[in-house]
Amino acid sequence: MPVRITSAMEARRAELINGLTVATSDAMTAAGMEPIQAMASAVAILDALTDAWSGNNLMFPSERRRQDLARNSEIRAAFTGFNTLELSRRFGLSERRIRVILVAAPQSEESGTHMELIQHAIDIARSVLARRGVAQSPTDAAAREVVNYLGSKWGGSQVSFPIRYRTWIAERDARALALFDGTNLHAVAQELGVRDDNAQHMVDRARARLLKPTQMRA
Repeated sequence: MPVRITSAMEARRAELINGLTVATSDAMTAAGMEPIQAMASAVAILDALTDAWSGNNLMFPSERRRQDLARNSEIRAAFTGFNTLELSRRFGLSERRIRVILVAAPQSEESGTHMELIQHAIDIARSVLARRGVAQSPTDAAAREVVNYLGSKWGGSQVSFPIRYRTWIAERDARALALFDGTNLHAVAQELGVRDDNAQHMVDRARARLLKPTQMRA
């Protein structure tokens, strides 16, 4: 029987994983990696992230909130102990608001707005690429794109991931590749109950998983 996408949430998950894979792959390619190795590395990042996200309901922080937290960090760094009025004028905030920011713990701010999710995703991406021997430039490009994509595209959005989601993706992608003969993409999409573009993403990911990592430290 065909394995079909039957929920709006699964469609959102598919959109997220497809977009994240393409975004990070394109970023690494632009930074000098061979496209085929960039895609393989992007899929490795995706698999590690979906493994970490499995069984969780995630809320990605909005771009505005990320900017606010960066501003708050700057305010704390500039505080001398007696310059709240100066900081108020510099950042366009009331002195009362400046004092609230100074008192609040950065860790509490980040936890309360799920900012740790973005940092965790960056850490996972860097760890995956380090194990694959990817050079610094494409690694930095991929890390930036993780922030940009999850923050800008999905900021303020909530997405749930079922248990063993990474395994399910890999198995379904492998099924798509097994069905694909190079000319029957639409038939594969129909069989799996997805759009043609999603079927192509599935085939591309399955192929990428078959590649062995190549050292990219040049």
